[in-house]
Amino acid sequence: MYGLDATKPLLPNAKMLIDDIIAIAPEKTKLINELFNDIILYENRVIEAKKNKLPNGNYSVDLKVSLKKIKAKPNGEEQFVSFQEEIPVGLRDKKGSLIYYKKHLLKDGEANLKLTVDKEPFKVGVDPLNTFIDKSAKDNEIKL
Repeated sequence: MYGLDATKPLLPNAKMLIDDIIAIAPEKTKLINELFNDIILYENRVIEAKKNKLPNGNYSVDLKVSLKKIKAKPNGEEQFVSFQEEIPVGLRDKKGSLIYYKKHLLKDGEANLKLTVDKEPFKVGVDPLNTFIDKSAKDNEIKL
């Protein structure tokens, strides 16, 4: 924290903000650096999905997703980064409203998920609200 320390600049700057956030939440240092200091992009997409009506009236959805995280340099050079993070997955009804939205701990590469909901889903998506900066968010959701 800086306060009125004569050895520190009196006007706040972005580095001070980042340092203060890290001081408050040191366990989030990696995330804070990715948000403020790095250029992080994603290539998340749904590869395939199918729904089945269950005997009890619920619906099960099987989906296969592909997840990639990219660290870009200011010169445009990109490097894939291995990761394991909570990624949101969602299902939408016929009107486009979310009937399921939950974060799943997923790692880079392909993953298979099985979801169950009590309303008929019409679309499924990985990061359906585009909370991550995705190189092509158009393939994050597909119709069932």
